[in-house]
Amino acid sequence: MHHPILRGGLIGLLLATAACTSDDRVMDAGAAPRPYQPSRYTAALRTPSASGVGHADISRKPVDLPTVMRLASGRNLDVQLVREELREAHADMVSAGWWALPTIRPAVRFNWIDGNVQGTSGNIVDVDKRNAFAGAGVYLDWELGDALFEQLAAKQRANASRQGVQAGINDATARAAEAYFDLLRAQTSLGIADESLALYDNLAKETQAQADAGGGFRGDVLRARARFSHAVVVQRKAQESQRVAAARLREILDLPRDVQLFASESQPVKLDLVDADAPEAELFSKALAGRPELRQARFGAQAAKARRDQTTMGPLIPRVTAGWEGGTFGRSLGSSKGTSDVGVGLSWKVGRGGIGDTSRQAAAAARERQARIKIRMTEQRIVREVASAQAAAQSRAEAIEAAEVGAREAKEALGLYRERQKIGVGIPLDAIVAEETFTQARLDYLDAVIGYNKAQIQLLRAVGLQVR
Repeated sequence: MHHPILRGGLIGLLLATAACTSDDRVMDAGAAPRPYQPSRYTAALRTPSASGVGHADISRKPVDLPTVMRLASGRNLDVQLVREELREAHADMVSAGWWALPTIRPAVRFNWIDGNVQGTSGNIVDVDKRNAFAGAGVYLDWELGDALFEQLAAKQRANASRQGVQAGINDATARAAEAYFDLLRAQTSLGIADESLALYDNLAKETQAQADAGGGFRGDVLRARARFSHAVVVQRKAQESQRVAAARLREILDLPRDVQLFASESQPVKLDLVDADAPEAELFSKALAGRPELRQARFGAQAAKARRDQTTMGPLIPRVTAGWEGGTFGRSLGSSKGTSDVGVGLSWKVGRGGIGDTSRQAAAAARERQARIKIRMTEQRIVREVASAQAAAQSRAEAIEAAEVGAREAKEALGLYRERQKIGVGIPLDAIVAEETFTQARLDYLDAVIGYNKAQIQLLRAVGLQVR
């Protein structure tokens, strides 16, 4: 349900339609007050751009929070990147599992030696030797230690990447939700600025009319017109903020550059996604059990352990080589007969990259310790994020209550001052101050609701729930 304080107020004020040149907005200190005329900024209030949506365009797209979060989980470039990293890790895991497959080599060879060669007895002899071979060979070369532990490490890296994808989706959807709230905040504040500008326009006309009738003070006219000019500046800044927020959201969603986004909601609504008053220890426990970043770090530590075992236990496992080659062999293919050759071998590597390579073992052990430290760092970061989001949600909830009371009272006060001004017994300064107070109260309430919703999104992400 939309809150009446943000929805109501000054929308019913009539807007003037005439226009004047910039000279009409400047008063000479020594001249008599000129009749007030509404400026071109007042006429601009009628255009779609003043409402924060932009000019009519077929590429304008209304979005709401669920749509934004759904698009972010699929289109965001960071999400696409981590998904490609997962595909890479999965391919590496599959490739590491191919270590046991033999190499098959079909072959045709022709050898021809003509001239001096050295025989097995050491004598140099003149020969004319030729032979031909046609067949195939099957060869195995298993670095068992490296292969087994590398496959285990690749599997853990793939598991870590899978958790990284979920973490990336949560981060992207949370950023998209916050960007949507920024856009909604900018649109709503622009509407408030539009209404405030209209009020100061009317106030300037009223004070001018009183001065023309001889019952007003020239200083009131000047003050009202100066405040109107300030309201124009505020409105233009609000329009800029709306366009910047829309561009930021478009970037997060990776949408075409000609798409102009605007929030389909007219006002922000308070969202309650997580119980911010739940015990802190309960939220910590839920977060440490549910955050994909922590699971990712743990899988990374397991991969680092597998690489360390590869340097300590891997070299103790022998390298196995085996091969068979068979086909026909003879002086020529026409005179060839069947032949085959089989060989099997075991070997160990001592020294660099093998048994006794302590520097390699020390480096692998250091990488494993780094991975363990990263787990601890991730746990601390998660606890901090939960505590920060919970504190923000609680404080913003209290701010909403206070801002709601303030906006309601400021609205009532403005109505009273406006009535006094209309019947000619009020002081224009009082109406200006009342309008400023009401505008600030509405912005305070708006910021409190938007801040609370952002804190809820961050708390939802912090405790490990999927931000969808």
